Amino acid sequence: MKIALAAGEPWVKQEQSPMPTRELVTRTGAQPKRYAGAMAVVTDGACASACLDFMDVILAYPGVIHLGRTTSADTRYLEVASYEVTDQLRVGVPRKAWFGRPRGNNEPYVPSRIYPGDIRDDAAVRDWTLSQLGGH
Repeated sequence: MKIALAAGEPWVKQEQSPMPTRELVTRTGAQPKRYAGAMAVVTDGACASACLDFMDVILAYPGVIHLGRTTSADTRYLEVASYEVTDQLRVGVPRKAWFGRPRGNNEPYVPSRIYPGDIRDDAAVRDWTLSQLGGH
């Protein structure tokens, strides 16, 4: 970033490995091994940020079932810096933007099976989840 700043470059592209999307698996001919048992991920509305990043990856694997409640959503903008303009005005400015992410901007994940009860009741959620996996 310092080199780009010194050169007057307004943007720096941060290279990273491609996300393991279903499209990437198909295009590369990868043969992911399917877990012999049933596998589920259970979410609620508090799933945000790193949880959504995890969902981007885990849902690319074959056989994973998404249960629970709809997640939160986020934008492609991250690492927000906050600046105090006046005593009464504070401005947030993102320092990074994520392009090519498999999930859209402000797009939540919606489970294939919605939990009908109190999502905070761990014992009930566990029993319901196991019942959903037994029928899979």
